[in-house]
Amino acid sequence: MKRLLLLTVTLIMISCTSYEATDTAFESIVISGTGKPFLINKAEMLKYKKGTNYKTLEFKSSDFEIVQSEINKETYLTLNFDNEGVVTSDIKLIVNDSVEFKLSDIVIVRDTMVRTFTLSKRYYISNMIKSFRLNGEHVDNDDYQINIKYK
Repeated sequence: MKRLLLLTVTLIMISCTSYEATDTAFESIVISGTGKPFLINKAEMLKYKKGTNYKTLEFKSSDFEIVQSEINKETYLTLNFDNEGVVTSDIKLIVNDSVEFKLSDIVIVRDTMVRTFTLSKRYYISNMIKSFRLNGEHVDNDDYQINIKYK
């Protein structure tokens, strides 16, 4: 009887595989590279129709949670607005009304990350930013957020 119970519990734990999928293009933007946190008081994201040279505005928001990290010397901008699906726009990020980052040619791929818990597995399926152009320069990214190295 104990063996049957042990076998049943083991089979239940092995079969506990779950999947979690999101369709968010990206959830945050990280700015680093200055040797200290890039102090941001205000940020605004503008999405323009692709190929219009940032002239045809499609979306605009300044709803970000801004976190300055002294430890990592980075600034995190977490989007507090819907950013679903593949990015089909050119993006302009304006911080502190003076610094402008132009993002274009954003390449997004679906990625699966597997986490193992005891005997079960959990699959996370989400979008990963492979690369983009920042102010005209190609940037390899390979992350779930946009990483900007500010010079």
